Amino acid sequence: MKWAPSYRESVEVLINNHILPHAAELRCGDVTANLLRALVGSPASATTATRLAAVIGGLVRAGLDGGFLADTSLSSVDWRDGIVAVGRSGGAVHGCSAVFIEPDQIPGHGEVAALAAALAARHSWQLELAVHLAACSGLRFGEMAALRANRVDAEARAIQVVEQASEFRGRIRQSAPKGGKARTTVYPAVTPRGYPLGAMIDRRLRELDDVGSGKGGTASLVFPAPRGGLLRASNFTRQVLGPARAAAGWADRGNAWTWHSLRHVFCTTALNDWHLPLTDVSMLAGHATTAITAGLYTNPVSGVLSRALRATERSL
Repeated sequence: MKWAPSYRESVEVLINNHILPHAAELRCGDVTANLLRALVGSPASATTATRLAAVIGGLVRAGLDGGFLADTSLSSVDWRDGIVAVGRSGGAVHGCSAVFIEPDQIPGHGEVAALAAALAARHSWQLELAVHLAACSGLRFGEMAALRANRVDAEARAIQVVEQASEFRGRIRQSAPKGGKARTTVYPAVTPRGYPLGAMIDRRLRELDDVGSGKGGTASLVFPAPRGGLLRASNFTRQVLGPARAAAGWADRGNAWTWHSLRHVFCTTALNDWHLPLTDVSMLAGHATTAITAGLYTNPVSGVLSRALRATERSL
């Protein structure tokens, strides 16, 4: 006799099949109403979409109550509005992920350099370094905040990512990276715009070694808070990043470009400029699966069209 799945099992199936493959990599601050509506509109079955809308509504309420989601306007959204009938005009494009990041949602190398220069002018060369390192290594902000000198192999240009700083209800703590899995990533000697990243990291490590004698030495934080200790994302975003975004012209994009956008720069650069395999980029970025990497950064539709057009030209 086959028993019907329990309510909990049904919810787990919906989360595993329709939410995690697309949104597992996103930070809570990147969750938007349009994204969640797209997820609700993705299932082929209207019944599944209706159930998914209920699950997303519950997750949003829990996220707001727990302090994980800051956008209180999400509580007033009727997620059933995202349900699209099968075959209805205006639905999702077949083959495209609901969370595919369009090219205009990712800063160019010039915009990265502008943000770095703004932070150098307003604060320090160390924060300029942090921008370039994030854009060229894929470190999340929390991973950057918890990075210690002894995790950086300057000779190999490799970084061991084993910790992250996270903030919850005003408290900051250090924990394992997202997903609980350590990884190693790399960085280039020179950025696409000519910033000597390798040399500047060497300079920072020497600086820490000089001032850290007897005070932690190689275990010192590479990018500490002004008064020492772990950087708080909330304070950094409000007091440091906000003014620098305005000075660099990033504020003209609204909330489209954030510190997390630097991670998108790394992934697309690794895929499109360095021509690394999708599996390698997924490992370096610390994605849970290669499906997440593909969903965020590859557009299979454009590849289909270009291949089809070339084939038709050859047949003429």
